[in-house]
Amino acid sequence: MSTDLYKNSWEYFLCQYAIPVCFANNPLSGLFILIGIFIDDPNAGFGALLCSFIAIMTALFLGQPDNIISAGLSSYSAVLVGTVTAALYPAFFNQPIQPIIWVYMAIATIFCVLVGLGLSVLFSQSNIPVFTLPFNITASILFLGLQARGFKIPVDIVNVPQEVVNSTVSNVDWGSVMYGCLLSAGQAYAVEGVTCSILTLIGILVCSPLLTISSFAGAVIANFTALALSSGPYDAIYAGVWGYNGFLATACILFFMVPTSRTTALAWANSMFATSIQASLIPVFKQNDLPIFTYPFCLASVLLLGLATSSIPGEQRVEMPTIPEIHLIKSFKKNNGISIKEEETVSAKERHTSISISCANEMVHSQY
Repeated sequence: MSTDLYKNSWEYFLCQYAIPVCFANNPLSGLFILIGIFIDDPNAGFGALLCSFIAIMTALFLGQPDNIISAGLSSYSAVLVGTVTAALYPAFFNQPIQPIIWVYMAIATIFCVLVGLGLSVLFSQSNIPVFTLPFNITASILFLGLQARGFKIPVDIVNVPQEVVNSTVSNVDWGSVMYGCLLSAGQAYAVEGVTCSILTLIGILVCSPLLTISSFAGAVIANFTALALSSGPYDAIYAGVWGYNGFLATACILFFMVPTSRTTALAWANSMFATSIQASLIPVFKQNDLPIFTYPFCLASVLLLGLATSSIPGEQRVEMPTIPEIHLIKSFKKNNGISIKEEETVSAKERHTSISISCANEMVHSQY
């Protein structure tokens, strides 16, 4: 471990590794989100720390660059393996999480890092990030493997009378719909809780107000799209399960593209597209007793970010991603012929954020 990584290891380990999931990256943001996860689901918080630590050790063993490790880009999918497995295991396997499950999670984390490295080779040819695909693939294998191992306890399904279902479908609780939009922020980590969701939004707000507003707008669009595509009862919408893919999908476009009216419209379209994919995949995943994870976000974002990068004239793909506000400033100066050195355009704090998050672009061009 290099001196720079060692000196900052406590800061990054505690505060930074969970944040690239939401396209923000600074220690204070990470601290807010980590606290929120621990408050609403301590098991998920412990899973985040355990899996991120194992991912860091795996990345170091494989000789990954320190800047990529310290920015959390080798471990953010592993964080999701920890939070999602710990949070969803009781619901999908009908029993409390057992000690042996933590061992399986640790093994899955190692494979998650390897899957990410393999996918990076394929995606680097198109200049598209792998997003959370390593997590999706690893978590799917983990859940199916645990089912095959016999951890799932079968339960009797109680048939709900048809008249009760119909009465629920005809009455949408709009307050609960908006409540579900809020919960979508926490559901990005599979944590259903107001505290986690609020602290997640605050964490993103610390990094980028524009990203916070756009992400929440994406969750709203996703929930209203879900109302049009799904049938009642709408408990999943009220719980934020239908909103988190749109939350991430909107943030993705406005993080990797310079925000304009067209890219904003594309970001909203990405939220609708991700929700539509979710509606089509849910029956398939339900047959196998699998969560939908973040497959809809990944599939929609890979396609529409590729479209935005190559097929929309006049729109700029950000070469060194930092935060949307800085992207706007740089684009404005470039369009107006203003030439200023990087060191003069960002403060010391912004420069630190730029260095951390720009590893995402480096990962696309070199390893990812």
